[in-house]
Amino acid sequence: MATDDEMSKTLRVAKILQIVFLGAILIYVIILVVLPYIGFAPIFPSDYPLLTPIAGILGVHAVISIALGYLMPRRIVKRTKQEVRSPFCTEVVLRCAFFEAVAIDGGILGVIGAGWEITIPFFIVGAGAMILTFPTEERWRQMIEQVKTY
Repeated sequence: MATDDEMSKTLRVAKILQIVFLGAILIYVIILVVLPYIGFAPIFPSDYPLLTPIAGILGVHAVISIALGYLMPRRIVKRTKQEVRSPFCTEVVLRCAFFEAVAIDGGILGVIGAGWEITIPFFIVGAGAMILTFPTEERWRQMIEQVKTY
């Protein structure tokens, strides 16, 4: 069983990982803001008829990613039955990857020509999900208790 010091170090690593993933979302937004200033034009004009269906498809993907981000990481970790430290960081990375996929969908929409009113919600939802699941000591302790049961 991992000691409190080991768990504290692992929690710190998980927090750093989650902050890095959040930072990536900020970078996507900055890139979309800067692109027009360096002469990049969107792939499609804003009135392109397929933008709405593409946004709808990516919206469905985003909803699925959020759901999977909440449901799948713990199930995957339970199946791996790794040592105590590793499943926690694995769960954080998996969850962040699902949530970052939502922001990437928004970035894709921005690059192909969708306006900010369509792309910003993707960034907000992806970052918001990460913030809501940010590793805290209380959540960490709950995860430890759950690991003991499987």
